[in-house]
Amino acid sequence: MTVMNADVLKQRKRINRKLTQAANANASAVLNVVAEELSLMNGVNTATALHRIARQCVKGEAGPDGAAPEAKKEVEAHPAFGALLRTVEQQAEMSLLADHDVAEEILPAQCASIIAWSLACLDVHNDRLMVILATLAQPRLQEFKFYEVTNMLWAYAKLRAVGLAPQLISTIAQRLQQRRPGEYKAHCLSLAVWAFAEAHWPDETLMSSLAEELAAQAESLQPQEICNICWALAGRVQSRAALHETVHCALMQGDVLRRCKAEEFSNFMLAVTAGHLNFPGFFAKVAATAVRLAKSMKPKHIASTLSAVSAGDVSAGQSLPDLSSLLDVATEQVFQLQPHELAATAKAAAKLRPDHPGFFKACSTNLVLKLSELSVENLSDLIDAFTHCSDVQASNWAMYWLLHERQRRPTSAARRHGRHGSAAASTAASTGERNERDASDTESADRGSRGSEDSPGRGCMAPGHCDMGLPWKVVSLRPPPGLEPEGFKQTQTYLADSVSFFTL
Repeated sequence: MTVMNADVLKQRKRINRKLTQAANANASAVLNVVAEELSLMNGVNTATALHRIARQCVKGEAGPDGAAPEAKKEVEAHPAFGALLRTVEQQAEMSLLADHDVAEEILPAQCASIIAWSLACLDVHNDRLMVILATLAQPRLQEFKFYEVTNMLWAYAKLRAVGLAPQLISTIAQRLQQRRPGEYKAHCLSLAVWAFAEAHWPDETLMSSLAEELAAQAESLQPQEICNICWALAGRVQSRAALHETVHCALMQGDVLRRCKAEEFSNFMLAVTAGHLNFPGFFAKVAATAVRLAKSMKPKHIASTLSAVSAGDVSAGQSLPDLSSLLDVATEQVFQLQPHELAATAKAAAKLRPDHPGFFKACSTNLVLKLSELSVENLSDLIDAFTHCSDVQASNWAMYWLLHERQRRPTSAARRHGRHGSAAASTAASTGERNERDASDTESADRGSRGSEDSPGRGCMAPGHCDMGLPWKVVSLRPPPGLEPEGFKQTQTYLADSVSFFTL
């Protein structure tokens, strides 16, 4: 080794140490090092940088399935990130065209797996780079470690880039088919099952062998491994019966749910729902796990778990579990819920615990502050939730504002009419009856009903459930006690019947 080569090697090791140390802080710190050292970085350095950035973005947030949106936006906004991706692409192409020894200096073939995994975690789509990486890796795949093989397979499936590298995927399938018993860990096998299911890979023999090896380890499978299998079952996977039995055994005989963290549990519940999976005694175990994890769950975990359970298939004679503890936590965290999370939680709560003491009051106050952020689907879900909840006061307050917001969006109302023709027809009939009644009112009442266009109650339809057995009732437009938004002042009182609200 020449003095120059020794100096270059020393320099590259120094850069790798800087990148590793910066990764202890955050992804931006890694990118700051990239900005300083990019001109001196070889392929090992750039692959290390991408890997550390990706791991920071998924750490504690989105697990191995992708980067947390906030972290990803921060990375994409950093000026060094684009330069890093361009350098990686240039190095990969140069390595592909160079002789073996020179290629190893520029970008070793094993780095292709690291780069592909990092791009998939960050959800970066670059077809040209993925083709180059596949071409670089495929002839050397036998030199890859077992986890490098399955990480690369997972990356191409995650980015839906399998069609860009059919020869690489075929070579990976061959290597997995020739594996020795115990050569691949359960996590790698579960990733392969998910990836081949996602790619619709037509190799029943391979899938059967993967399923058999996983079944032998069913009771010791980790939560993420069970999630991978469940998501595979949610797709078009072969060997369904063997994989289904593996999950059933892990749930009923193992302690996988007891080892779940909050995010793993919510991800698992979503997978079970998406796959319409039925397991005897499943919901009883789910309820116990939800109670244990309730306090550690973030709002998004609570929303996804409740949505998954409420949408669960209970046709096997099971009843939905009592998840009051989750709704208790949701009530405490209600102002942290994003608009779509608020709508999803309310819809699930109306099915699971329509009489929950507190959630719907808190929800009705919070939604008023987020009306403009609610999508058409969110509005529809919230209206449905407050139609079925038992808290009349919270329902009256929420329905007034929800229906007014829906009326304020004419295009949204038109789309809703298209989706719910019968409901719209019923509402139109009620409107006709109201107009006939209004026509016989006194002139003063007519003027009151045609008041200022700024009046928030103009023309809103109220659901039939508002009729509490009396022809009319006074509805005070005040939030539930103790949950008034800051600075709220009651300025109007409204008279309501089962059809409409009027200003007095």
